[in-house]
Amino acid sequence: MKRKIKEYAIALGKVILEDKRGEKEIKKIADNFIRLLIRDRQLKNIRKILDLTEDFILRQKGNKKVLIETARELNPSLKRNLLKSLLKDGDLLREKINCQLGAGVRVTIDGKKQLDLSLDRKIRELFVNIN
Repeated sequence: MKRKIKEYAIALGKVILEDKRGEKEIKKIADNFIRLLIRDRQLKNIRKILDLTEDFILRQKGNKKVLIETARELNPSLKRNLLKSLLKDGDLLREKINCQLGAGVRVTIDGKKQLDLSLDRKIRELFVNIN
């Protein structure tokens, strides 16, 4: 029976969310999970599975994944204010320097919602409006 990647992720997420396990049990579960992926020839998809597991756990806990892209390193005070307004305890933050933005910032929440205040977006919009 061929399982879907999402099914592996949800199963792993449910096990992780059960906080009643000790370190030995968690290691045994992880080993068994890897063996299952090898048996089902799904080890090549482990990155996708782990990403989906992370998303599942965050949703279950009512948290979000926030990606902040900037053209260069933000100054600490601006960064602190931006993070304070966007994040709550338990949210997962990823930061990325993306020179293609030119300037500004792009914030993506849960891979869907996006606030794009980059120079790159403004230039693209300018050329669309000219044509």
